[in-house]
Amino acid sequence: MRPNHLTLLPSDIPPTFAAMPFDSDLLLLAAIVALAFTVETVAGFGAMIIAMTLGLQLYPMKSLLGVLVPLNLSLQAYIVTRHHEHIARRLVVRRILPFMGLGLVGGLVFFERLPGRAWEAIFGVFVVGVAVVELVRRVRQGHQRGHVLSSMGQRFSLVGAGLCHGLFAAGGPLLVYALGRSALAKPRFRSTLATVWLALNLLLTVAYAATGRVSVGVVPILMVLLPAVVVGIAAGEWAHHRLDEARFRVVVFVLLAGAGAAIVLRVLIGYAS
Repeated sequence: MRPNHLTLLPSDIPPTFAAMPFDSDLLLLAAIVALAFTVETVAGFGAMIIAMTLGLQLYPMKSLLGVLVPLNLSLQAYIVTRHHEHIARRLVVRRILPFMGLGLVGGLVFFERLPGRAWEAIFGVFVVGVAVVELVRRVRQGHQRGHVLSSMGQRFSLVGAGLCHGLFAAGGPLLVYALGRSALAKPRFRSTLATVWLALNLLLTVAYAATGRVSVGVVPILMVLLPAVVVGIAAGEWAHHRLDEARFRVVVFVLLAGAGAAIVLRVLIGYAS
């Protein structure tokens, strides 16, 4: 049973980390952040979906979002600043942000209308689905060439990516699907995605602050987790030019499939008990 550190908060206040003690769960979350941010520094996406999937074994979704989204800004700011010469600016401004921004607004609206336990189950199913589809696609890649999305298909995928980002701050898989067959080289792909996440996560952080999900109460938690971000960036930069990215992503999606299934199982057990 996942410990609940939020019971000290009044029921009408959105959950934050303000009431969380500095305990072993928080240290475990720091290890999860280091792993997740390593993956994103290598591949350009994946930090939020990994950190959320594993972190949900410890804390509620709305609490995690209120900390991980602002924390993620530090990683994106680093990549955008350090590797700004690789950003495909016209692609970001003219194609990606308009459609993902539209989906983001819809995701934020929908997220406030269902209880956290329901969204955790939906998120678990989403993660398992993403992982399975990605693994099947990688198995088939050696046998057949993937189709190129039409302009309309790409726009729908980008809106869907924005919707997922508004719901779970995890729009990466659909965005990668939309851009996966573009001509962007590996460094350009990573820097372009980082620019998108920086812009969208800034908007999410403002929205969370407006609803009370982000407040000054999370600052001590961010300070505890910030060293894990530094570790993740350093490890990711070292691995970016050394790892076989295809095999690396297979391992990541296998991990996600198992963790997502664990989330769904735990929610179902909670409903049954």
